[in-house]
Amino acid sequence: LIFQQFEDNLTLESLVHVLETLRKISGHALNSRVRALFSQQPGSNFLSLQLLAALIRTDLLDWRNIDMAMSKAIEARKDGSLEFLEHMLDLALLNNRPIALYADFVRTLETAWAWISEDPNSAAGQRLKTKLMGSGLTQPSRGPIDADSQGTAFRQDQMEYVFEEWVHLWNNQNALDKSTTVFIQQLQAKQVIGDKNDFFVFVRTAIDLSVDRFEHILHAGAIGDAYVMVDALAKLISMFISMNEDASTSRASFLDSVLVLITLVLNHHHVKRGEQLNQRVFFRLLSMLLHEVHNESENLSEQEQRNMMLKFAARFSDLGPLRLPGFTFGWLSLIQHRVFLPVILQMPDNVGWGLYANLVVQLLDSLSEQLKAFNILTVSKEVYRATLKLLVVLQHDFPDFVAGNHVRLCASIPPHCTQLLNAVLSANPQQGYTKLPDGKEEIKTYPGLIEEAKSMLQEGGLLDLVDQTLQVGPSEDVVAQIAHAMTQSEPQETAYGHIGVAANPYVIGSVVIYVGNQAAERLSQTSSSISVTGNEPEVSTLSLLIHELAPEARYYLIASMVNQLRFPNSLTEFFSQ
Repeated sequence: LIFQQFEDNLTLESLVHVLETLRKISGHALNSRVRALFSQQPGSNFLSLQLLAALIRTDLLDWRNIDMAMSKAIEARKDGSLEFLEHMLDLALLNNRPIALYADFVRTLETAWAWISEDPNSAAGQRLKTKLMGSGLTQPSRGPIDADSQGTAFRQDQMEYVFEEWVHLWNNQNALDKSTTVFIQQLQAKQVIGDKNDFFVFVRTAIDLSVDRFEHILHAGAIGDAYVMVDALAKLISMFISMNEDASTSRASFLDSVLVLITLVLNHHHVKRGEQLNQRVFFRLLSMLLHEVHNESENLSEQEQRNMMLKFAARFSDLGPLRLPGFTFGWLSLIQHRVFLPVILQMPDNVGWGLYANLVVQLLDSLSEQLKAFNILTVSKEVYRATLKLLVVLQHDFPDFVAGNHVRLCASIPPHCTQLLNAVLSANPQQGYTKLPDGKEEIKTYPGLIEEAKSMLQEGGLLDLVDQTLQVGPSEDVVAQIAHAMTQSEPQETAYGHIGVAANPYVIGSVVIYVGNQAAERLSQTSSSISVTGNEPEVSTLSLLIHELAPEARYYLIASMVNQLRFPNSLTEFFSQ
């Protein structure tokens, strides 16, 4: 009956009133049935001003369906369609209490604008054009009192409204690709987002709005629509980055600024909300940004794409569990994201290894403190399982990375966590990092591992002492100085039960790697295979250190030497003898 033609509005309004009353007093089943029946109706059935006026305050109108039907009518140049559109917009949009957004009529407005441009003599078209041109965002009416606060409040409301329009536009399947581009261009032309500062304020407002909307929808039980806003925000950020025309700022730098802003907002939520932090929205935002950058790879040079991923890796370090423990699980999912992990570890010249090693070390440092407790919390066990799975994936898919950074990784793992240690030490590089000049034998010791050990010894003032010892033989004074450095750590190293230990795993590991590599290189020059007699200065140095060190540091030293018994390489051959 509702979709039939009536001579007066009273009958139609009465039927709608009866229907709404029945929906209020009935259960969920009838409501769902009514909405399903209305959603199945073709959009052309709603192209009646009487029907729209009667249903305008209900939730039974699907504006996207109506938009598609109306755009087809205008595209066919039906008589009276522009007049009907004018009245429909007055009813739903161009009034003091609009119940729809411009994005709900995106196809209709595009088609109508094309008609108006083709036929400038149409009176209805010119009236509609005048109304649309004059219906932009209003300006704040500032009074003499609290002008700044009024302007700030207006700006906040304006940006929230614009973001709502963007969400509807991005989520409107009827919208064309060019519609989103035009929308962003209009934001800049109308000075809604005039510069980077405006853009960052807009992103901050959009993040807070996305969190509030997510929690509201989640509370209502409709989880499927909870991520619509944050997904739209990720797309908006991606488009602004790709459309960046500022010659002084690269796309990677622009992305880095956005990531810094997200980090600050996340930190603010972490401090203010504590255990009530909404991890899922921030994880979704960063995850979708990763996808957007990956999808834009065709429009980016290899160098730009590489720089963007390196920016992600650098900023993920600021979101880790040592700084934001409430974001641990979201962060764990990000650092093993399928469009992040393989890309960062497969870059030319291994430029991403250092940044990703920092992420894994931070994870292990955070986890190790939890595993040293006598009673391990349930959440710590979950983090342990997730960490072990990550290490197994790295050991299986990227063994070269794990083997090349095993000293740092093992130094961050407590000695009693043998499962984690084995996951690291069992990594067998698939191919050598370099080749000897004759091209016959591969060197499977990662050069960066030796450089890192030298850098660590240089910072501690030990490099010259170790070199002197290896050249002229060990002396008691030099060995005592090296042993002293091995027992000093800041902050103090702790073991199981958080008991203080006089040992520095990083210095000990660096000494073992450097001494072992020097011995392997020297012995391999004299013969094709390494043969240890026991008279070598390297062996004497390690032997004196074992006797000089206290039991705690001695354990770490011997454990570090045993950890070198891994895949076939020069270090394994030396320490096995």
